[in-house]
Formats: sequence, C-alpha cells, structure tokens
Amino acid sequence: MIRPEDRPKSSQSQFPNQFHCRTRHCLRKGCGRAFRACHPASRYCSDECRQEVRRWQNRRYGQRYRKTGKGKAKRSSQARNRRRRVKEQKRTEYTAAAGSVGQHNEQHQGVICARPGCYEYVLPTRHSPGQKYCSKPCSSAMRCVSERERRWRERLKQRNR
Repeated sequence: MIRPEDRPKSSQSQFPNQFHCRTRHCLRKGCGRAFRACHPASRYCSDECRQEVRRWQNRRYGQRYRKTGKGKAKRSSQARNRRRRVKEQKRTEYTAAAGSVGQHNEQHQGVICARPGCYEYVLPTRHSPGQKYCSKPCSSAMRCVSERERRWRERLKQRNR
C-alpha cells in the first residue's frame, strides 16, 4: 500500500521529461496532413515527406552554390564538356533528347521559397530585397514552427538550470 505522502501530487507527472504526443500539421507545402508528433522537433508526417524535403533542400543548396564563383566555374565547365560530347556525336536525335532532359530554368533572378517543399521563386523587390517566402501562408507556417521550436528550447534551458 502506498502512503499518502509518497503519492505524487496531481501537478507532478511520473515522467517529468516526457513529451506528450500532440497533433500537428505537416510543414511540407502541399501536404498539410495532421499527424501525432511524439518529439518536439517533429515537422513532417512521414518518411515520404522527409525524402521530398531532402530533394527540395538539395535543389536549394545547389542553386545557392551555383551563385558563387566556384559554382559558376564548375557549371561552365560542365556545359563546355556537354557541348564537346554533343559535338562528337553527330546524331540529331541524341542532341534533341539531350537538350530537353535535365535542364532547369535558372533564368530567374530570385531564389526558391524557404518553406520546405515549395518550389516557387521569390523575386526580390525594391522594398524587400531579403524576402524569403513566396506568399503569406508560407511565411506564417514557418513562423509558427520557429516560434514553437524557440519555446521548446527555452523550456529546455530552464530545466537544465
């Protein structure tokens, strides 16, 4: 039998560091499914969404790299090598197929939106040259996530004091 003084009070939990699973919406643009997040830093509902976000990140990182001097040099070298290969092979069907495969439209002056999974371009304006998001829903979704994670980090700091 448990003595009354040994029982935990109603405000105390048996597992004080345990995070209670909460329902959230997937952060990836186009998904938005509700899921049970059992970790405070969970953002995506499934492995499929995580893989899609990884592809989006790689495209965004590649775009950023191609804007550097080293990236421009490497890209021009790749284009030069491709032109040489195409010239060596005089078949017209090969050049027509190779010209349409794997080409990205990099003529935009903007960057890809900072919300995971959003492939829309953000064009800088005179009033907001550092704009990161393509629309208000993308901006508010990222703001909610960053606020939630900031509060979580603050709670961790308070516990560790």
